[in-house]
Amino acid sequence: MAHKKHSEKLVNPDGAMENAKALLQVANHLDADLDTERTERLLFHGLILAIPTLLGLATELALKGLLMREVGTAPQSHDLIELLDQLPERTRRRLEEKMPGVPPVHPQLPSVFPGIREVLQANRTLFVEWRYLHERFRATAETSGLKEALSAIIDTFEEPTPRPELSPPDARDS
Repeated sequence: MAHKKHSEKLVNPDGAMENAKALLQVANHLDADLDTERTERLLFHGLILAIPTLLGLATELALKGLLMREVGTAPQSHDLIELLDQLPERTRRRLEEKMPGVPPVHPQLPSVFPGIREVLQANRTLFVEWRYLHERFRATAETSGLKEALSAIIDTFEEPTPRPELSPPDARDS
């Protein structure tokens, strides 16, 4: 059996998306079991660490799965905005339509509802930061927005890919 060189990457968008969905399901299960009153302190601490880490990895895998399907490859990056920006414009627009933002009522206030780009920007290095949380003084994660963004990415992946519109044949070609 021939072995692949280390630099050659297998491209499996369906596998990446399946892994993303599995991690989302685990994060949701852990989140449902989070009970500050009844959960032992160390287990509670572990759940608090696990949920954002799993969601960050799941979102990264989902974006990479979408990239592999749309452009044939995905970079070795953990940066969610970098991954988003490498998607074709039509795909980014579809994601933004699924999770549009509602702008702030005043320029100095935060968005009423953050859109997908804003959520991914706020969590752009979540997987790395929460994996190495012991090296930082603090880290933040907004998991409900990230779950919604992840769902929008999964939904977009599962939709049939729209074909580019063909222009009508030129009358001179007849």
